[in-house]
Amino acid sequence: MILLSSMAESFESHSASFLTWLRSVRSFVADNSATGVPDGVSVLVVLPNEAVDLDSVVSSIAYAFTLHRAYAAAADAATSAAPAPLLSALRAGACRAGERVVVIPVLPISAEDLSLRGDSEWALTRLLATYTDAAAAAAAPTVAGADTDGPLAPQAAFVFADSAMWSTWVSSPRFSLALTDHNQPTVAPFAAAAAARPASVCAVIDHHADAGFFAASAAPRLVRPVGSASSALVLALAGQMLFSSPSTVEAEIGAAEVQAAAVAASAAHNGDNGGVSVGVSVLRSLLPCVYAGPPLPPVAAVADDDASAPAAAATPSTSAGAGIAVSTSLSGARLALGDALCAAVITDTINMAPAARKVTAGDAAALALLGHPAWATAVPAPATPADVGGGSNATDGFLWALQPVRVEPPASAARDALYEWVQERRRDTSRLSVGQLLRVDLKWARAVITAGAAAVAK
Repeated sequence: MILLSSMAESFESHSASFLTWLRSVRSFVADNSATGVPDGVSVLVVLPNEAVDLDSVVSSIAYAFTLHRAYAAAADAATSAAPAPLLSALRAGACRAGERVVVIPVLPISAEDLSLRGDSEWALTRLLATYTDAAAAAAAPTVAGADTDGPLAPQAAFVFADSAMWSTWVSSPRFSLALTDHNQPTVAPFAAAAAARPASVCAVIDHHADAGFFAASAAPRLVRPVGSASSALVLALAGQMLFSSPSTVEAEIGAAEVQAAAVAASAAHNGDNGGVSVGVSVLRSLLPCVYAGPPLPPVAAVADDDASAPAAAATPSTSAGAGIAVSTSLSGARLALGDALCAAVITDTINMAPAARKVTAGDAAALALLGHPAWATAVPAPATPADVGGGSNATDGFLWALQPVRVEPPASAARDALYEWVQERRRDTSRLSVGQLLRVDLKWARAVITAGAAAVAK
């Protein structure tokens, strides 16, 4: 079996690996767009939902990169008797024996429309900038993804669904699909392909109502009643990595949630990391966190005739809605895959506020597993796997009875600033063209009409 520790790496190496992967994906798509999926290769597309919100986008990209690393590790270990635990559920469904697997995250919109999702565009922009800086600082060669002209824009770095080639690719027997943040594809041509060939859907990671599709083909198929798809993804990976001989993935994840919640409580109260296993260490190397919160407010200029006078700190801006101080310097914040997942978790759970009735035990566990246990402001009351995430719970898995844990600065300031900044990016339309603003208005109008029609039907 491949040792999990062999997949751990430094952040600089991780950054270069991520950029190299994106570069190879772009090259593969460009080289084969006209001819289709080549022989000897399996293509595994990881698809977020059509809303392309922060949670959906980052969970799909993080899952795609993790699968890429896992398949690469298995391919390198030709003498291994069994694949790494991370590969065990997906390998059979995603490729044939002896074939190379190309894992591609595909955003189901046009590249131009990414700007309509300010939160997703900002997170991907900061992700690319952070990784490019880290790879360059480590003197990584250009071929490893360190672009000499600076980081690519997300529109140039990632693959989008507005290409005619997908209509051909999805019909290939070597094409497979993994879904994040939804469990029934709705975007053409992926929806039609999944309906015609359900066995092509080899993984589902979601937190919405379960439509019941792909039960026979998707493994893992994890539709968890948590507040965020990013939480569901982290719990799924943890369940596969933390237990060497799992009976079922559901049992693994239930145990992982309880274990991580205990880590969160210990860390929040004692100021330490509560101790982590090798599996958690590897998870954090695959999905690292480098965000450290907003920097200190800028220092006001000191008069030339009084250089010894203490500098006055500038007052950071405050959002009118939440009353949280936010430094505009978050526009250049360092962000890695784990940070983007954490941002999605706190966004979808309304900053982990129990009063919002969205946060669950699994969300607290996901933050702890990623390395931010102090961000989990609530620890679940249940103490057994059967009580976590459903089962006999009368609330269908949403645990409203949460025990508050006090979060001290700077952890709370870092989390609150990130949450509020994401909200600002969602609301900001200043960077949009007139045509894009009209499309935003059209999307809102369609949403209102759809909601109204549904209300009348009831």
